[in-house]
Amino acid sequence: IADGRTVQWTEADTAMDVISYGAVSCPLNLLSSAVPKSRRALGWKQISGLALVLALSPAWVGLAHIAHDKWTGYTANKEAKAKAVAFMPDLSQQKDALNQAEQRFAAQPPLGSHAKTIAALTTVIETRAGTTLSEVTGTGGEVRGILRLRASEDAAVIRDALVRYGLDFQNCAPTSEGGQTVCAFTIGALQ
Repeated sequence: IADGRTVQWTEADTAMDVISYGAVSCPLNLLSSAVPKSRRALGWKQISGLALVLALSPAWVGLAHIAHDKWTGYTANKEAKAKAVAFMPDLSQQKDALNQAEQRFAAQPPLGSHAKTIAALTTVIETRAGTTLSEVTGTGGEVRGILRLRASEDAAVIRDALVRYGLDFQNCAPTSEGGQTVCAFTIGALQ
């Protein structure tokens, strides 16, 4: 244990005297709580300065922006929910009225949403090289038009892709006209 150091052995009856002497003559008094007043005042000045630096820190500005954004999002969701409930009164008892309204609009686009239907159709036919769209009209809740297809199998692929948008691709019976496959179609909302 001593590892080559000189060890001074203390007998059992003098051990308490040695420990007491060491505690009394220690150069550093750990039990003392007395701190000079000048040092205590300096500590408060440092703490006040640190508090001032933290108060003026750019981090608080960032936290204020985050709080503002959360409040804006909360009020926007509250307003959107109120509009959804006004448009669909049966949602007033639903906890997730906004999600329910979004799902209904996705499955049943409101009348006059022809632009949304045509946008979905255009997105789908862009993936099918050689497919073109013509004579598009919107009446009521439906969009009608003519597709010129590269192959008759493309009609089934387009139908499946439009189902993912909540749209029903109907009445497309591909026929051959002048060496090209053509089909008249009707697109409505899935019921």
